[in-house]
Amino acid sequence: MMTAKTFTDTCRRIAEQYKTCYVWGGCGMPVTAQTVEDKLRQYPAENRGFCAQARALIGQDAWMFDCVCLIKSVLWGWKGNRSAYYGGAAYASNGVPDVSADGMIRLCKNVSADFRTLTAGEALWMPGHIGVYLGGGLAAECTPAWKGGVQLSAVGNLGPAGGYPARSWQKHGKLPWVDYAGAPADVAEKKNGKIIVNGTEYPIDRILKDGRNYFQVRELCAILAKEGVEIRVGNRGSVAVLESR
Repeated sequence: MMTAKTFTDTCRRIAEQYKTCYVWGGCGMPVTAQTVEDKLRQYPAENRGFCAQARALIGQDAWMFDCVCLIKSVLWGWKGNRSAYYGGAAYASNGVPDVSADGMIRLCKNVSADFRTLTAGEALWMPGHIGVYLGGGLAAECTPAWKGGVQLSAVGNLGPAGGYPARSWQKHGKLPWVDYAGAPADVAEKKNGKIIVNGTEYPIDRILKDGRNYFQVRELCAILAKEGVEIRVGNRGSVAVLESR
């Protein structure tokens, strides 16, 4: 069984230190002419576009994953070994089956839709997609969205994190092949209100004063900035001034 720290450290290292791309069924293989053709032959409809993008990375020390294969590859022992077909991972080893994202969440324990408490190393899930909670409000996920490949993102259920794209998930749960003993549990600050911006719901604190509800100005600005609405906060005497730009 892999410790939660080893699991999350490996996922973070892949996101931060390796050039990666999204390929359906890419289980941590180095991007070569052979692996690209193998995946195109295995999943021709799903990978037509993805393999075209991967082919452009041949010879650039790149690696291919998809969302659930990131998790499986790490738990199978991925080492970044370019001389091994699966990067040093042993296919379907360590008791970890080759399942889909939806199949993996069904194998998780303590599955919940309550994101107020998360433990580093838990799986994050939405229909057809899965990622890993790293702690501190961040996830590692492999997705064709944003910059593509394995990358860090903010867990939108917990609020925005500066500099990271945000995704809200539906459920989270503990992977049965990960040892969570001693893993840090994040207790998200419980917010007493919410706002919806461009269809995304964000928890936010309200202040009740003289029978009226107010939002924390800087927290509101951080949420709006995450949604691409740039707001600058200034002061004129004792009055906070918001300026869009």
